[in-house]
Amino acid sequence: MSKPTHKNDDTKWKIFSMSGKTLGKDPKYPNSMTNWVISNDKSLQLLPSHYALPENIRKTQKMNYFLIDYNELRAVEQVESRVPGFTWKTYADLFETLETFAKMLEMFGGGVQKKFYLRVISANVMGDEQSGESRVFVDEVAIMIPLLREQQGTPFENAAEEQDKISKRFHQLAQFFSTITLNELENLLKEYDVDKSLVTLVDDPVHVIGWKSLEMTGTPFKVLNSYSTPIISKKQAILYMFQHLVCGVNWEGVPLSMRSHIIGVVGMCSAAPSGVYLAFDAVINMIVLAKQIYPNFHNGKKTKVDIMYRNRSPNDLVGYDEYKEIAVAFNLPLYIFVNMKLPALPVWMLRALLTLGWLHSIVQNDANLEHFVAGIAEATITALMATIPRVDRKFIRDVQKEALNHTLKQLGLKEEQRKALDVYAQQQEKKSVEKPEKKGKRPGQDDKS
Repeated sequence: MSKPTHKNDDTKWKIFSMSGKTLGKDPKYPNSMTNWVISNDKSLQLLPSHYALPENIRKTQKMNYFLIDYNELRAVEQVESRVPGFTWKTYADLFETLETFAKMLEMFGGGVQKKFYLRVISANVMGDEQSGESRVFVDEVAIMIPLLREQQGTPFENAAEEQDKISKRFHQLAQFFSTITLNELENLLKEYDVDKSLVTLVDDPVHVIGWKSLEMTGTPFKVLNSYSTPIISKKQAILYMFQHLVCGVNWEGVPLSMRSHIIGVVGMCSAAPSGVYLAFDAVINMIVLAKQIYPNFHNGKKTKVDIMYRNRSPNDLVGYDEYKEIAVAFNLPLYIFVNMKLPALPVWMLRALLTLGWLHSIVQNDANLEHFVAGIAEATITALMATIPRVDRKFIRDVQKEALNHTLKQLGLKEEQRKALDVYAQQQEKKSVEKPEKKGKRPGQDDKS
């Protein structure tokens, strides 16, 4: 049987370059994920689909999340005069989904055709030193492929059915949202004989904004899927739950049953496949449920103080004595650097030490909790890597390994554990303090217009 001929196999997608452009947020909505724009010196370039609606309509109208450009925004502004009897209350649904938006432009856009901007979660944007692959959201790809086929003049007989097939093929489960690599995307577009030149890859602006926030605060961040649902990556979810359930608690004297349940909730996500995102509401619900089952698991010892220094710059220095005070107050191990003199610790280092210390503290010497330790340590430290200067990332990985060894060695011991633990890892010598990375690598994406 001969292999089917695909005329679009050799086509190439476009890359949206950020060179000479600025990604800015509306200061009126600091926590919003749909109030940002990308612009250059002359005009707007890209913005969320929500900007197609007037601000007063935006607040109440349900809207899917996709990217539009300035030409499309200007075309939308002309729709009101081209549609007889147009009112926003009546016609706002025309803008709700990528499909209806594309059809609206085709009918009333004055010749402006919808361009398809596919959001990319760039490899290593979190700053981890390990290699990775850029990924795209399956739900967005599944929505886009039927529209691309229609735009190139080869529509599916049943577009909804094909969209559903793509979603199910990549195991789209309730509360979980899959991603695929750019290689998988290319193969999928070839399989469906899609003209790839109709697709423009864009580093997801919300992911970039979130990463920059994490870089400064050490606080996990979420993004949006195509249906405007807030979602969070697996490792970010683990860090988020760890910070809200484990950190800030003195675990001394807390029964094993309670500690096992809490650490089990945090570690639940570790088994999820690579590249999976979780519905953020589901993560919140797990935290709430854990607190409902064991409302007094912290014995009233959970602090409300900003124990992870979220309001401090990552390069701010904190005295080593302050670190000692925290360790004593919360019964954490005190990591002593044998080969380094550290009268003060930068905040980025202190966050990592406290995270490892609280993991050590909650498992204490109970061998029953051993299977949670390595996965949670890996996920939380990886998620924090964006806050750590590139030159120090191997150092923190070395600290992680030594801290993990201390924790595992003490599992099952009945005698009193040592509170001061020696660490032999050393920072590389550097002439000046390096600030955390501002941009991650972009494997698979060339800087082209």
